Amino acid sequence: MKLYEKQFSVAVYNTARLFGGHEEGGWWYTDREKVKDVYKPINKITLDKYYNRIQKAVDAVGFKHNLSLEVHVFEGKAAPKDYSDQKHYE
Repeated sequence: MKLYEKQFSVAVYNTARLFGGHEEGGWWYTDREKVKDVYKPINKITLDKYYNRIQKAVDAVGFKHNLSLEVHVFEGKAAPKDYSDQKHYE
């Protein structure tokens, strides 16, 4: 691995807003389940190009299939399988 490269994970998550409960007037959270990820050494310029390409594809697929998809980048670690908001009472 070259010095100017870092390990990045680019992950696509299927997302949904879910009702958490009636406490304190009701609350919601975002549930994210990983669909696909790539973890490899790349530099920031390559990461930006890669991210933009993935984001365009995700937007097209999400619109076509009525899915709510998000792309997230993690530096130095693999993307977690579940990247949901913290539940209200955990």
